[in-house]
Amino acid sequence: MEESGLKYVIVGGAAAILKGHSRTTMDVDFILEDDPPRISKLLNSLKKYNFKVPLELVKRNIAAGSNASIDDAKSILRLDLKLAHMPDEEEVLDDSNYEDLNGVQVRIASTKQVLYGKLLYLGTIDDVSDAELLEFNDVLDFLTILKLEATPADLEWLEYKADEKELSKELHRLLELAKKEEDWDK
Repeated sequence: MEESGLKYVIVGGAAAILKGHSRTTMDVDFILEDDPPRISKLLNSLKKYNFKVPLELVKRNIAAGSNASIDDAKSILRLDLKLAHMPDEEEVLDDSNYEDLNGVQVRIASTKQVLYGKLLYLGTIDDVSDAELLEFNDVLDFLTILKLEATPADLEWLEYKADEKELSKELHRLLELAKKEEDWDK
């Protein structure tokens, strides 16, 4: 990513892992700035590092605004690339930090953005029981990150964003679920 000069941010399950939640995932989700020359440079770099880059499919998916998946030829790792087209996607690019990952600096979404992404991904959860919710990796990610890293300012911002997306009820349900969980001390 750095080689291409492309602005990027790691989101999703990999971001949750980097924020301290133990889980497994076989993909790393990225949001990328929409810069065609740098995207081409990135795709060429990925080929050099043994990633299988189905160029036409990747270009078609990116042009359509959907994820483009690229597999590592030597492992089960997959990169899911999404271009920032929506204001929320552009905002997460700007609201990211470099963090150390085994001696490599990588851009990862801020705590509040990871929480917000999980909330957006979950969407409406009215018809799901609390017990069933606790089986969802995205809910467990949310609860763990909330407990480990969320600040009052993060929660205030999250309330605002949830209200904006008409997900306040879902956010409050997740916050209540967090309070019920053992060892919750906020």
